[in-house]
Amino acid sequence: MSPVAGRVAGDRRHAVVRSGGARVESRRTRFAGWRILAVACTVNAFAWSTRASFAAVYAAMLQDLGWSRTQAVLGYALSWLALVPCSPLSGWLYDHLGPRVVVPLGGLALALGVALTGRASAPAHYYLSYGGLVGFGIAATLGPSSALLSRWFVRRRGTALGLYAAGSSVGTLLSLPLVAWLVAAYGWRATLAGYGAVLALTLTLPPLLVYRDSPEALGQEPDGGLGSAPARVRITSEHPWTVRAALGTVTFWAAFAMLLLGVVAFQIVTTHQVAFAVNRGIRAERAAAAFGLVGVSQILGNLTGGTLSDRLGRQFVFQSGSVLGLVAVVVLTSVDGPADFWKLYLFALFMGLGFGARISLLSAIPADAFGGPRFGAILGLLQIGSGLGGFVGPTLAGLIYDASDSYRAAFLTAGAAVLLSGLAAWFARPPRVPAAERAASRAAS
Repeated sequence: MSPVAGRVAGDRRHAVVRSGGARVESRRTRFAGWRILAVACTVNAFAWSTRASFAAVYAAMLQDLGWSRTQAVLGYALSWLALVPCSPLSGWLYDHLGPRVVVPLGGLALALGVALTGRASAPAHYYLSYGGLVGFGIAATLGPSSALLSRWFVRRRGTALGLYAAGSSVGTLLSLPLVAWLVAAYGWRATLAGYGAVLALTLTLPPLLVYRDSPEALGQEPDGGLGSAPARVRITSEHPWTVRAALGTVTFWAAFAMLLLGVVAFQIVTTHQVAFAVNRGIRAERAAAAFGLVGVSQILGNLTGGTLSDRLGRQFVFQSGSVLGLVAVVVLTSVDGPADFWKLYLFALFMGLGFGARISLLSAIPADAFGGPRFGAILGLLQIGSGLGGFVGPTLAGLIYDASDSYRAAFLTAGAAVLLSGLAAWFARPPRVPAAERAASRAAS
């Protein structure tokens, strides 16, 4: 009999240990996964806020430094491209060193990158600090935190990752107006210096103190011991997937395409939506206020999408979100002038709900397939797709506009990418593990 027996209702368990015939009960312990989830949401909110608030800093840098728009936006684009080498590296470090080392290390890099950006006087300095350090910091904080949650939650994986995704939505909603106010009041250099100090605290100490490698490390079970996932949510993460084996599956490459195309679509729309509205005769401040409601509806999409995926299946919810996302793109494209301003609110509703539901599943879908001792490295390789999408999306839309003097073709491209990412998600179902391999895995364990 195992030295740990019995299960207490809810998220509590207690140990029953027999020693010399005596029965000794340890004190009850709460399921630590909820504390880890709370810290992960905080990490996501603060780390993602560095991207969400970039627009406020970007405008001030243009005015102060006299750089071209291409020079000023390139650092932001490079922070996405940095995910290509940094995500696999962060995943490998996570698998070998654990989240309590990698995430604080990434937090320090991110904080340093933001602070040094505030001291930049030449484009090269800015590219290294924001494009390089911030890019590595985001890869080393967000990917490992997501992989860690996939270890702690199986039955409630969608719910947990939906809450985690809502952290970035909250960061987006709050950081842009706050940073814009600070930049106006104190200047962009002082704002980034203070911002870096805040990030150094919030992204290092909480994960260092709270993160733990797995439930088993604390004598607990995933989800607090709730049993297996519903039949509609197929999970093969008990199979010890290697990176090489994962790369040989259709599931891996379908998930890669899902991430790449999904980020291309999202970045095309969100990067250029205000400029499109201005071209249609709508004042920038009015458009920005309407688009700001995307953050509100996206939180709702994160939460409902993740929770529903635990009951209805990941692919069904992802494809439903894709339909809503496509409707949002169509609504935005149909705006023809100030009289259509009301359509921006409709766009914000569908955009937030649709993409919010999808975002909550971008880690859950591969975790169902490949979660295990090498999931960090596998997820890191998949996130190369996110990095490429974040770089290609805004750049492609800009090139299309420069060539045609219109965003219509760019938004049509975004709509196609939404549909194709939904189709890719359908093929990203957990692969069937051959019976011989399953038997060998059980024998080895």
